[in-house]
Amino acid sequence: MVNPLEVKVIVNIQADEPLLDPVMIENVARPLLDNPALNMATLMKRIDEHREIADPNVVKVLADKNGLALYFSRSAVPYQQDKSVRAVYYKHIGLYAYTKDFLFIFKNLPESYLEKMEKLEQLRVLEAGFRIKVIETKVSTIGVDTPEDLEKAKKIIS
Repeated sequence: MVNPLEVKVIVNIQADEPLLDPVMIENVARPLLDNPALNMATLMKRIDEHREIADPNVVKVLADKNGLALYFSRSAVPYQQDKSVRAVYYKHIGLYAYTKDFLFIFKNLPESYLEKMEKLEQLRVLEAGFRIKVIETKVSTIGVDTPEDLEKAKKIIS
């Protein structure tokens, strides 16, 4: 049994990501264990299927050069105004790690404007002025957001 006083990081595995690879859990937790300045972390994967870019069920994420989230959206971000620039899009993987102390802060933050607009709880964190570390993964998963997604996941599992 783990002593709750010794717990430093909590990982939230969401039910709509049934095909997570265990390495992803380590990848999302490790930065918080290694860097006490971080409060929260999540994963992103480069989008390979063009149809996912416009799909509002696939949450897109933008991160800065240090791997800190700039924004999460159901829309295609960034918008490609200049077609001569090669567009790269990343989808958010619904796996989160929090420090124990930050989880108490997060649960007390009020629902934010952007969170209400996009229906994405991680935007509450950004709007409150906190940062989210985003780690790129190469592991593909299927987020189950639609009946079609469920059928794909069932086929892979069986």
